[in-house]
Amino acid sequence: MTHRLFIFNPDHEEALAEGSTSGNAGKAARMMARNAWSLPGLLAAEGDYVVCPPEAAFRERAHKARGLKTTDLTADVWAGIDEVCPWGWDHRLVKQLTRLGAPQRLLPDSEAVERLRRLSSRQTVGTMLDRLRADVPEVCGESVWCTTFDEVVAALADMGDRAVAKAPWSCSGRGVFWVSRHPDKAQTARIGRILERQGGIEIQPFYCASLNFAMEFELGRGRADYLGMSVFTSSPGGQFSGSLVAREIRLRALLPPPVVPVFEKVKEALAHILPTLLGGIPEGPMGIDMMVCETADGALHLNPCIELNLRRTMGHVAIALADGLDAAAMGLFSFKHLSRLTRDDKILTPEATDFAAVWTKF
Repeated sequence: MTHRLFIFNPDHEEALAEGSTSGNAGKAARMMARNAWSLPGLLAAEGDYVVCPPEAAFRERAHKARGLKTTDLTADVWAGIDEVCPWGWDHRLVKQLTRLGAPQRLLPDSEAVERLRRLSSRQTVGTMLDRLRADVPEVCGESVWCTTFDEVVAALADMGDRAVAKAPWSCSGRGVFWVSRHPDKAQTARIGRILERQGGIEIQPFYCASLNFAMEFELGRGRADYLGMSVFTSSPGGQFSGSLVAREIRLRALLPPPVVPVFEKVKEALAHILPTLLGGIPEGPMGIDMMVCETADGALHLNPCIELNLRRTMGHVAIALADGLDAAAMGLFSFKHLSRLTRDDKILTPEATDFAAVWTKF
């Protein structure tokens, strides 16, 4: 039997932005880890493990995976683990696992992690869009990478009254903000800070979305295997607020009819593009956020790369939750403060002390 060790490290994007082995998780990431450390257990099999961070409450899980405190990671336990499955690989996590006694055979080398870090930058979105638009001309989408404020101004001049600016590395909508054709003082200062700290910024046109979704993949052995489609919702500021949970056939039905054949072409193109573009990074899950949007001509088009996530995503969790549902069933996977739970919410992370991951059937 294969034994995997799952780790929920929601500070992953922070670590990518820093690009070093040092640093500590921010307050939001620490709270997420404390309340949802067992979330990857929903993806686990019998005999797998999930790491419980030292500051988190520990209770035996109802999932198939067994929870482990970091103090439980003895040499004997490490000897029985065949694979480490984090939310995402970064230099900080590799150093932490090395300190906890992880054998080198379970860890990616620094070159692979650094390549993943570079490709996780939003600069890669433009490269991905160029490849997809060459292979599937029916899609839309534009991404401009800027390294100076003058380049930002030039990009904004071609994008209408409002555009979207994105820091190279950020998570769940953080680091993403609207910016006008002529940035005001606050926008100018924020752009300047990102350029100074992270060396660049992505500018995208503002799209009117009718559906936000993602294609989820597993990278490994020179292949990119399609795992499924996930449909998600977000707040006005772009933060993740929930994923629909349903079988693929039900989610596909949400696509406008003209977009369905384009969806299939994009999926086929990505099977060839991803292994070549992303070769040399640690194997594991990834996802690409997409959008059905209305363009200036009034037609609905598919933008095939709004975000590129070289890590596990909430979409992977939603796909796992959908296993076993009948074809007509649908629900929502989201996070709720404990004081706002209702009798319809099934708690997925009972160790939570502030907010919990929940599944709510429609």
